[in-house]
Amino acid sequence: KKTLEFLMFFLLFYINKNIIIKRGFMKKYIILLLCLMISIVGCKKEIVRIETIYLENVFSIMPCIKIMEKEKTINYEEIKNDLNKILLDLHYKYDVFNDNSLISKVNNMAGIDEVIVDNEFISLVKITNNVSNITKINDVSLYDISIHSVWKVWDFTNNYYQHYNYANIPTDEIIKQKLPLVNYNNILINEENNTLYLKEKGMSIDLGSMIKGYSADLIYEYLIERGYNNFLIDVGGNVITNGFNISEDRHFTVGINMPFSYNNVVGSIKTQKKKMSFVTSGIYERYIVSKGDKKMYHHILNPNTGYPENNELYSVTIVSNNSCYGDCFSTAVFLMGLDEGLKFIESRSELEAVFITKDKEIQLSSGLKSIFNLNKNPNDYKIKN
Repeated sequence: KKTLEFLMFFLLFYINKNIIIKRGFMKKYIILLLCLMISIVGCKKEIVRIETIYLENVFSIMPCIKIMEKEKTINYEEIKNDLNKILLDLHYKYDVFNDNSLISKVNNMAGIDEVIVDNEFISLVKITNNVSNITKINDVSLYDISIHSVWKVWDFTNNYYQHYNYANIPTDEIIKQKLPLVNYNNILINEENNTLYLKEKGMSIDLGSMIKGYSADLIYEYLIERGYNNFLIDVGGNVITNGFNISEDRHFTVGINMPFSYNNVVGSIKTQKKKMSFVTSGIYERYIVSKGDKKMYHHILNPNTGYPENNELYSVTIVSNNSCYGDCFSTAVFLMGLDEGLKFIESRSELEAVFITKDKEIQLSSGLKSIFNLNKNPNDYKIKN
């Protein structure tokens, strides 16, 4: 722009001053300058702005956002400050390990009295109850946030992403004592008074199975409301994409990792322009190993048994347009196993899934087959037909 202004000034200066020069030379000189100016204007490129924003540690992870826009200012500090405030509020409200959190107050008053909560809390519990109603096999739900009553007797709290987490395994007697407390129907909601009440003393709920997804959805809504259209959100592995990867002029691609294999992407999904959410539940992140028989116990407990589900699956990735629901469904579908889980996914038009089995086979739901790209150099995995 400055070069163009200088050339225009230079041209006007000489014209206005009527410099004595041969007419033919002046004409050629003016034409040359005009061509140069047109060339500069014609070659002007769109500016692509890219910002990667790391947020505060919440839910034991550090959320990350990558925004890219053309000809639009990205307000880095404003976004970071606003979203940190939103996420930290969620963290302190729903942290079951904080005795002063709102969810701990609900748990501490189980079987005693109802607790006044806000509309958001009630809305989230209604979502989880809805998923519990939907994800029943033989009339028994495979998703229940009151599983926390049993989860607490397992030593999963600080054990994840490590191979040798030796711990004491709870006895059958302890698990059987706690199991009757697992019943989402005993979470009583009073919308008129904005209260929650856990019917049985000793009951305990935890929104950890959906709060990262909910957080990702809130970040998405925030960015859309402020006019950002091309971005990728990562909240502890819960990924949302929107728009295009305009820095590379192509769709975003989201990789699917082989569990227990470092940086081994078995394939990727090419995203669409609209919002797409990717949420994975698997046995490879948080688990403990028995001090006695060295057997591994992962953290996804079956609400009907109180034990980690021992099926043929390593992981399930749910693809949808809602990360909160995707988070809930990833847990339930994992517990269903491959056959029942795939049948469930195919019955719901809003859900797609990638299953990875312990035999390192990849099973795709029908809606993903056209947009899933298998790694060109697979080592020891294959697509299951």
